[in-house]
Amino acid sequence: IETAASALSLYVPPVAPPRRRIRRRLLQAIAVLALLAAVFLLSSRPSHWQRLSPSARAATVSVLDQQASRIAGHQADVICDVAGRHVGYVQDADGLAVVDGRRAWLTPQICYQLYRIKRTGRAAGPSSGEAIAVLAHEAWHLHGQDSEALANCFAYQSGVQVGEALGLSPATARQLMHEQLADNPANFADAPQY
Repeated sequence: IETAASALSLYVPPVAPPRRRIRRRLLQAIAVLALLAAVFLLSSRPSHWQRLSPSARAATVSVLDQQASRIAGHQADVICDVAGRHVGYVQDADGLAVVDGRRAWLTPQICYQLYRIKRTGRAAGPSSGEAIAVLAHEAWHLHGQDSEALANCFAYQSGVQVGEALGLSPATARQLMHEQLADNPANFADAPQY
């Protein structure tokens, strides 16, 4: 039984000194502001194809056109399909080209990844190798190759030169294409035509 004189009823938790509370709240406010500033800076940087300047997009597409034309053996135009009419989530494809055609469509994500390689001269993980392989694969369709498996095989080989044209070292470009070849069975387990 608890009485007014018992130890439990007499205990009053100590109140934190006002200075500590103010300092803690100030630090919390600074942390929140720093987080908001970081989010703002990250969201204001060009982080996808559509946010790049027109000149950056044009310069990148020019290099992609040159590489696709080299592989195709004739003039080829690479289109970064921002509208998603030919490639993207709905079509479930990163690239598309008509066999013996003149145009290849790539997703904006693939175009942006190729831009990043060109701008930095460095690979940014497996997605860099994938982007190079997609461009080369579609260029082989433009060349006349209708087999998906052969277009992939040729893409991994010619992707080294594409990577070098984008500014990668020969060793890095070769490594990326070796990784793509090694990942091919797992990446296309549900699509044996590749």
